[in-house]
Amino acid sequence: MKQNPSSYDESFRRNFHALMSSVHTVIPGVIEKYDGKRIGNVKPQIQKKLADGTYLELPVIEEVPIIFPGATDFGMTWPLQKGDPVMLHFAERSIEEWLNDGGEAKPEDARRFSLTDAIAIPGMYNLSEPFPESNNEDFMIIYKESSIKILEDEIIELVSNSDINITGAGDINIDGDGAFSITTSDDISLESTGEVEIKNSAGTFTIKSSGQIDLNGNLTVDP
Repeated sequence: MKQNPSSYDESFRRNFHALMSSVHTVIPGVIEKYDGKRIGNVKPQIQKKLADGTYLELPVIEEVPIIFPGATDFGMTWPLQKGDPVMLHFAERSIEEWLNDGGEAKPEDARRFSLTDAIAIPGMYNLSEPFPESNNEDFMIIYKESSIKILEDEIIELVSNSDINITGAGDINIDGDGAFSITTSDDISLESTGEVEIKNSAGTFTIKSSGQIDLNGNLTVDP
Protein backbone atom coordinates (compact mmCIF):
# COMPACT_ATOMS: atom_id res chain seq x y z
CA MET A 1 0.00 0.00 0.00
CA LYS A 2 1.40 3.31 -1.05
CA GLN A 3 1.78 6.00 1.58
CA ASN A 4 0.01 9.28 1.01
CA PRO A 5 2.67 11.91 0.08
CA SER A 6 1.23 14.42 2.52
CA SER A 7 1.29 11.79 5.26
CA TYR A 8 4.91 10.99 4.41
CA ASP A 9 5.83 14.69 4.54
CA GLU A 10 4.15 15.09 7.91
CA SER A 11 5.93 12.02 9.30
CA PHE A 12 9.27 13.31 8.03
CA ARG A 13 8.61 16.72 9.54
CA ARG A 14 7.79 15.24 12.95
CA ASN A 15 10.85 13.00 12.94
CA PHE A 16 13.07 15.87 11.84
CA HIS A 17 11.79 18.20 14.56
CA ALA A 18 12.14 15.44 17.15
CA LEU A 19 15.75 14.96 16.10
CA MET A 20 16.53 18.69 16.04
CA SER A 21 15.00 19.20 19.49
CA SER A 22 18.11 17.64 21.01
CA VAL A 23 20.52 19.69 18.88
CA HIS A 24 21.86 22.86 20.52
CA THR A 25 23.81 25.49 18.60
CA VAL A 26 24.05 29.00 20.08
CA ILE A 27 21.94 30.69 22.80
CA PRO A 28 22.52 33.49 25.32
CA GLY A 29 23.19 32.70 28.97
CA VAL A 30 24.23 34.32 32.25
CA ILE A 31 26.98 33.49 34.71
CA GLU A 32 25.73 31.65 37.80
CA LYS A 33 29.13 30.98 39.37
CA TYR A 34 32.70 31.85 38.39
CA ASP A 35 35.91 31.52 40.39
CA GLY A 36 38.36 33.17 37.98
CA LYS A 37 39.84 29.91 36.67
CA ARG A 38 38.22 30.00 33.18
CA ILE A 39 35.52 27.49 34.19
CA GLY A 40 32.07 28.54 35.37
CA ASN A 41 28.42 27.57 35.77
CA VAL A 42 26.07 29.16 33.24
CA LYS A 43 22.26 29.41 33.04
CA PRO A 44 20.78 29.38 29.49
CA GLN A 45 18.38 32.29 28.93
CA ILE A 46 16.19 30.87 26.14
CA GLN A 47 13.58 28.30 27.19
CA LYS A 48 12.77 25.27 25.07
CA LYS A 49 9.35 25.24 23.40
CA LEU A 50 7.68 21.81 23.51
CA ALA A 51 5.31 20.27 20.96
CA ASP A 52 2.27 21.02 23.13
CA GLY A 53 3.12 24.73 23.21
CA THR A 54 4.48 24.77 26.78
CA TYR A 55 8.02 25.86 27.66
CA LEU A 56 10.82 24.04 29.47
CA GLU A 57 13.39 25.95 31.51
CA LEU A 58 16.88 24.71 30.72
CA PRO A 59 19.10 23.75 33.68
CA VAL A 60 22.28 25.43 34.86
CA ILE A 61 25.21 24.00 32.89
CA GLU A 62 28.17 23.28 35.16
CA GLU A 63 31.90 23.47 34.39
CA VAL A 64 31.56 25.50 31.20
CA PRO A 65 34.86 26.71 29.67
CA ILE A 66 34.93 30.54 29.53
CA ILE A 67 36.75 31.91 26.49
CA PHE A 68 38.98 34.97 26.86
CA PRO A 69 41.26 36.34 24.08
CA GLY A 70 44.69 34.73 24.24
CA ALA A 71 47.63 33.08 22.52
CA THR A 72 50.96 31.54 23.58
CA ASP A 73 52.47 34.81 24.85
CA PHE A 74 49.31 36.89 25.18
CA GLY A 75 46.25 36.87 27.37
CA MET A 76 43.40 39.13 28.41
CA THR A 77 41.00 38.41 31.28
CA TRP A 78 38.46 40.33 33.32
CA PRO A 79 36.28 39.59 36.36
CA LEU A 80 32.89 37.97 35.86
CA GLN A 81 30.00 38.23 38.31
CA LYS A 82 26.76 36.32 38.79
CA GLY A 83 24.33 37.59 36.15
CA ASP A 84 26.94 38.70 33.62
CA PRO A 85 25.79 37.81 30.08
CA VAL A 86 27.58 35.30 27.86
CA MET A 87 26.99 33.63 24.51
CA LEU A 88 26.80 29.84 24.77
CA HIS A 89 28.13 27.75 21.89
CA PHE A 90 27.65 23.97 21.82
CA ALA A 91 30.40 21.80 20.36
CA GLU A 92 29.76 19.42 17.48
CA ARG A 93 31.32 16.53 19.44
CA SER A 94 32.10 15.82 23.09
CA ILE A 95 34.94 18.07 24.30
CA GLU A 96 35.39 16.31 27.65
CA GLU A 97 38.62 14.46 26.78
CA TRP A 98 40.09 17.46 24.94
CA LEU A 99 39.24 19.81 27.81
CA ASN A 100 41.01 17.60 30.36
CA ASP A 101 44.04 16.50 28.33
CA GLY A 102 44.30 18.77 25.26
CA GLY A 103 45.83 17.54 22.02
CA GLU A 104 43.97 15.73 19.26
CA ALA A 105 41.29 14.07 21.39
CA LYS A 106 39.22 10.94 20.72
CA PRO A 107 35.79 11.45 22.32
CA GLU A 108 34.49 8.42 24.19
CA ASP A 109 30.90 9.66 24.06
CA ALA A 110 29.07 9.87 20.71
CA ARG A 111 26.91 12.83 21.80
CA ARG A 112 26.65 15.83 19.45
CA PHE A 113 25.59 19.46 20.06
CA SER A 114 24.87 18.59 23.68
CA LEU A 115 24.22 21.01 26.56
CA THR A 116 27.07 19.22 28.30
CA ASP A 117 29.57 20.54 25.74
CA ALA A 118 28.86 24.26 26.11
CA ILE A 119 31.49 26.96 25.66
CA ALA A 120 30.83 30.51 26.93
CA ILE A 121 32.03 33.81 25.45
CA PRO A 122 31.39 36.83 27.74
CA GLY A 123 29.64 39.98 26.52
CA MET A 124 26.33 38.97 24.89
CA TYR A 125 24.12 41.86 26.05
CA ASN A 126 20.52 42.28 24.94
CA LEU A 127 19.46 45.74 23.79
CA SER A 128 17.64 46.57 27.04
CA GLU A 129 20.67 45.96 29.29
CA PRO A 130 23.06 48.77 30.24
CA PHE A 131 26.48 48.57 28.60
CA PRO A 132 29.67 50.54 29.40
CA GLU A 133 30.18 53.76 27.44
CA SER A 134 30.78 53.12 23.75
CA ASN A 135 30.70 54.89 20.40
CA ASN A 136 31.61 54.19 16.79
CA GLU A 137 34.70 56.41 16.63
CA ASP A 138 37.06 55.45 19.46
CA PHE A 139 38.75 52.32 20.79
CA MET A 140 37.99 51.93 24.49
CA ILE A 141 38.84 49.64 27.38
CA ILE A 142 36.63 50.44 30.37
CA TYR A 143 36.72 48.98 33.87
CA LYS A 144 34.39 50.55 36.44
CA GLU A 145 35.37 54.27 36.54
CA SER A 146 38.77 53.84 34.83
CA SER A 147 39.42 53.72 31.09
CA ILE A 148 41.96 53.67 28.29
CA LYS A 149 40.83 55.36 25.08
CA ILE A 150 42.43 55.75 21.67
CA LEU A 151 40.40 58.50 20.07
CA GLU A 152 39.58 58.88 16.39
CA ASP A 153 42.36 61.50 16.01
CA GLU A 154 44.81 58.98 17.66
CA ILE A 155 45.03 60.87 20.94
CA ILE A 156 45.44 58.40 23.83
CA GLU A 157 43.59 59.06 27.07
CA LEU A 158 44.31 57.17 30.30
CA VAL A 159 41.86 57.83 33.12
CA SER A 160 42.22 56.18 36.53
CA ASN A 161 39.93 56.36 39.54
CA SER A 162 42.89 55.35 41.72
CA ASP A 163 46.72 55.16 41.56
CA ILE A 164 48.66 54.55 38.34
CA ASN A 165 51.73 52.34 38.79
CA ILE A 166 54.37 51.72 36.10
CA THR A 167 57.00 49.06 36.80
CA GLY A 168 59.73 48.10 34.36
CA ALA A 169 62.68 45.68 34.58
CA GLY A 170 64.51 47.91 32.09
CA ASP A 171 64.45 51.56 31.08
CA ILE A 172 61.23 53.56 31.05
CA ASN A 173 61.35 56.12 28.24
CA ILE A 174 58.94 58.88 27.31
CA ASP A 175 59.71 60.55 23.97
CA GLY A 176 57.66 63.22 22.25
CA ASP A 177 57.98 66.06 19.74
CA GLY A 178 55.63 68.29 21.72
CA ALA A 179 55.34 69.59 25.26
CA PHE A 180 55.62 67.36 28.33
CA SER A 181 53.43 68.47 31.20
CA ILE A 182 52.87 67.13 34.71
CA THR A 183 50.14 68.82 36.72
CA THR A 184 49.16 67.80 40.24
CA SER A 185 47.61 69.33 43.35
CA ASP A 186 49.75 67.07 45.55
CA ASP A 187 53.44 66.26 45.99
CA ILE A 188 55.71 65.08 43.14
CA SER A 189 58.34 62.54 44.23
CA LEU A 190 61.13 61.20 42.01
CA GLU A 191 63.43 58.59 43.56
CA SER A 192 66.25 56.59 42.00
CA THR A 193 69.20 54.54 43.26
CA GLY A 194 70.95 55.45 40.00
CA GLU A 195 71.24 58.56 37.87
CA VAL A 196 68.23 60.62 36.81
CA GLU A 197 68.77 62.45 33.54
CA ILE A 198 66.40 64.97 31.99
CA LYS A 199 67.17 66.36 28.53
CA ASN A 200 65.43 69.08 26.60
CA SER A 201 66.91 69.97 23.21
CA ALA A 202 64.64 72.94 22.55
CA GLY A 203 62.25 75.18 24.41
CA THR A 204 61.74 75.29 28.17
CA PHE A 205 61.39 72.59 30.79
CA THR A 206 58.83 73.39 33.49
CA ILE A 207 57.69 71.51 36.58
CA LYS A 208 54.81 73.05 38.52
CA SER A 209 53.26 71.83 41.73
CA SER A 210 51.21 73.36 44.52
CA GLY A 211 52.75 70.74 46.80
CA GLN A 212 56.29 69.57 47.56
CA ILE A 213 58.77 68.38 44.90
CA ASP A 214 61.38 65.85 46.09
CA LEU A 215 64.38 64.79 43.98
CA ASN A 216 66.60 62.15 45.61
CA GLY A 217 69.81 60.90 43.98
CA ASN A 218 71.99 62.25 41.19
CA LEU A 219 70.08 64.60 38.90
CA THR A 220 71.28 65.86 35.54
CA VAL A 221 69.30 68.45 33.61
CA ASP A 222 70.51 69.27 30.08
CA PRO A 223 68.71 72.25 28.52
